[in-house]
Amino acid sequence: MSLSNQETDSNFANFSEAARIHAWERYGVRLVDSAVSKIDVILKSESTICDSDARSFLTMCYGAWIGDWIVRNLGGSWVGLFEPTPPRVLVSGIPYSPMDAVERVLSTRDATSIDSLIHDLQIKQSLANLNNVAVVEKNRGVWDTMSSDLRFVRTEDFPADRQQAFDALDPWIKAEFDSIQKPKPLEVLCLAAGGGTHGPLLALAGAAVTVVDFSAKQLEIDKGIAVQLGLALRTFQASMDDLSFLAAQSFDVVVQPVSMCYIHDVARVYQEVARVTRPHGLYIAQHKQPAALQAGLHWEEGIGYAIETPAEDGQVAPEVYNQTAFREKGTTEYIHSFNSLLGGLCQSGFVIEDFMEPPRGDAWAVKNTPGHRSRFLPPYMKVKARRKA
Repeated sequence: MSLSNQETDSNFANFSEAARIHAWERYGVRLVDSAVSKIDVILKSESTICDSDARSFLTMCYGAWIGDWIVRNLGGSWVGLFEPTPPRVLVSGIPYSPMDAVERVLSTRDATSIDSLIHDLQIKQSLANLNNVAVVEKNRGVWDTMSSDLRFVRTEDFPADRQQAFDALDPWIKAEFDSIQKPKPLEVLCLAAGGGTHGPLLALAGAAVTVVDFSAKQLEIDKGIAVQLGLALRTFQASMDDLSFLAAQSFDVVVQPVSMCYIHDVARVYQEVARVTRPHGLYIAQHKQPAALQAGLHWEEGIGYAIETPAEDGQVAPEVYNQTAFREKGTTEYIHSFNSLLGGLCQSGFVIEDFMEPPRGDAWAVKNTPGHRSRFLPPYMKVKARRKA
């Protein structure tokens, strides 16, 4: 079964109401939020008497009602409304098709009941919420311990003056300095960027810089450098998905190094970034390439670097992945889709202006090394986006 654009646009909002009318007029059942279990009785009864046209209509109606129930009660959202397949409900980044579930109950004798599916989804959602909190705390501890790892922090060898600092900036940011003429310094948010690499350099170049990070020890590095170099640098210990302590439209530029993999809800981060970014402001974010988080480290002739199976439902990568050269040892990371990373950025009010994959490949590298693997599967991607007015 598929939805046409016309059906989706003009009728989808009415399908859920049609299910309520059908349930009441034909079975005397009021479809309230507590009546999910009664839908299976209705569908099983209809499966023995309805023809294919009626089945298709009931699939849409009851699928719409179930989807709306998930949106109301589990914080889901409809996606794919104009695709040639039935729309899905997205819950914690995972798609579910209530229309397909209803169709299976109507057409298959041993199909899993709607009540069981909803109950299973509620349990998964509850466990996911608990797990997400645990993951954040675990990763915070790991990053605290990495405050002495020179791969992730910078404590010396800073440019000697403002011009040298400016010359060392990312070209996308450097162009922003040149294009915006302001009586005050460019205001920059370094998001999830503690460790002294980003904030002090931008402050040295003349920006008014705020650094947000969930690791207190990473922020201590920024504070120490600010004192050492005489820089005015604001720091806040907080998660990147809650910037409520920052005023709306506060920043001309937001810089986010690789960090989205440590949080489960990309959309929430984008909503916060959109809120604190000024109209026409710049957002530069770097991410781990989704497939690179799943690819194996060992080259196989005729196959290359094979994609491995992630954890159940693709939520949290299993611990074995944490030992690869493309993951920070001891952390747990989320694999996000391009739809979340790029589509979600556009949906939150940004326009993508440029995109690149930072060069990490090496044609001279031997097989089974990061350089060799990166020739075929770039591990990182960087996005330049502009906040719409």
